[in-house]
Amino acid sequence: MPIFAMSVFLLPRATCNAIESTMSNFWWGSGESDRRGIHWLSWARLAKPKHLGGMGFKRMHEFNVALLAKQGWRILTSLNSLVCRVFKAKYFPNGGFLSASLGHNPSYLWRSIVAAQNLLRDGVGRRIGNGRDTFVWGDCWLADVENPKLDTECYEELRYVTVSNLMSNDGLWDQDLLRDLLLPTDVDRVLATPVALDKCDVWYWRNDIRGQYTVKHGYRLLTESSVLTHVPSLVSWHKLWRLKVPPKVRVFLWRCIRGILPVKEVLKEKRVFIGGGCPL
Repeated sequence: MPIFAMSVFLLPRATCNAIESTMSNFWWGSGESDRRGIHWLSWARLAKPKHLGGMGFKRMHEFNVALLAKQGWRILTSLNSLVCRVFKAKYFPNGGFLSASLGHNPSYLWRSIVAAQNLLRDGVGRRIGNGRDTFVWGDCWLADVENPKLDTECYEELRYVTVSNLMSNDGLWDQDLLRDLLLPTDVDRVLATPVALDKCDVWYWRNDIRGQYTVKHGYRLLTESSVLTHVPSLVSWHKLWRLKVPPKVRVFLWRCIRGILPVKEVLKEKRVFIGGGCPL
């Protein structure tokens, strides 16, 4: 229900927490709205992907930002669209979206889209055409998935030099200039970067084979740094979720592996006293 609003507006953290709390109460209450139940795992653990031992539920704030980044991606790549021209004229007339600021008295819509700027900065790169619109230092333009930026320290007077200045008149990399300016490792990475002189530089999403941003990519980038290490070891969680049994049986087995079945020993750890030990 909230996805449409989350695609356009940044919901307050309190609202996201309230939605997560409602979902968590519903899950642990066995589907009954008036029965809270014991919360055996935190929402952060439940929101882990199934192949990492979670249930794959969404963390609302991160999902909200990933949805908003879709709007930012459209502004970044569709320069001739009406919405891009309106926002550019009002908020960043002399620069690009990634360098735009909130400005004076911004609308809530613009404030929401700007909240996704950092996500786009972390995931986008520049595909080099003629090199005239890409800065040598600052932009991610090298054909290196792990480190698309230069390691060479930037000289202040060269801060706004574009990639086209590293090319010779015939459109090839100027190797003598590269060796004078850059570290040897950077020289090799620049020479390995393809160019297309008959095209302009374009943005692309580095973790997609087509170079297109998707909400799935953005959400994964926002949450991959918070992978829990205290997950019970299992050869492959995929095997559990692919078992040809009813879903409730798979969930039961998942709870067995996670050690969260309401048996007396586990209830005792939760400080729920029901008397005695094992009846058998």
